[in-house]
Amino acid sequence: MQKSETLWHDQMVRKLQINGKSERTQAAYTRAVHQLKTHYKKDPSLINEEELEEYFLYRRNESEWAPKTLGLCYYGIRFYYQFVLMESFLDSESPERGTASRDTDKRNDPQSPFPRHHVS
Repeated sequence: MQKSETLWHDQMVRKLQINGKSERTQAAYTRAVHQLKTHYKKDPSLINEEELEEYFLYRRNESEWAPKTLGLCYYGIRFYYQFVLMESFLDSESPERGTASRDTDKRNDPQSPFPRHHVS
């Protein structure tokens, strides 16, 4: 890995560990940011809000990722922006708008970019 690759990765793993995330979550979240970085061929800190929105739409509509895969990607990238870069992250579209508690099912939020799919 190049220095810029290891820098964001090392910073993210450190923040994930501080936040008590499991090794599997660490791997999934860093993979999400790596995929974003690879898609745009630039450091993830240089990707703007419009590019993020386009990326999620691409993954949803073109790649046809499953809702859970898309959600995991979203949360991994959001973690990077909020805890590593210390920036707001698509505030108007965040599934966690307001002061919802951790055990609230945020997938029912009508503002969520990832609507819940019901299983019969």
